[in-house]
Amino acid sequence: MAEVKIVQTSKLEDDAERGEETSTTRTRVFEKTKAYCERFTGSTSAAAAQTIRNLLQDAGLHDFEGAVISNLKPVDFDEAKTLVPSLDVEDREFTEESIQAMLDEMANVRKFE
Repeated sequence: MAEVKIVQTSKLEDDAERGEETSTTRTRVFEKTKAYCERFTGSTSAAAAQTIRNLLQDAGLHDFEGAVISNLKPVDFDEAKTLVPSLDVEDREFTEESIQAMLDEMANVRKFE
């Protein structure tokens, strides 16, 4: 959701620079999505969102898995594997320790942003 918020903010800034609103930013869906993202993303900065995205990609997660982990913010391996069962499949390279280290690093990024 932090990335959606970043994209929406960028779109609004582009419109402001041009001095006009586009039909995209005047819709109820855009406004509701913006309000939802602002409510649930907290104060995640663009830099923190990019760092977390890179961390998840470097860990070898699929895009969907990374999105779930990033948005739902599990705190331990058991919670993560409950939310994303594919993390606990035997033919994947993930260990409980590697997933927990990734979750701890994500928490540090959010904590010190």
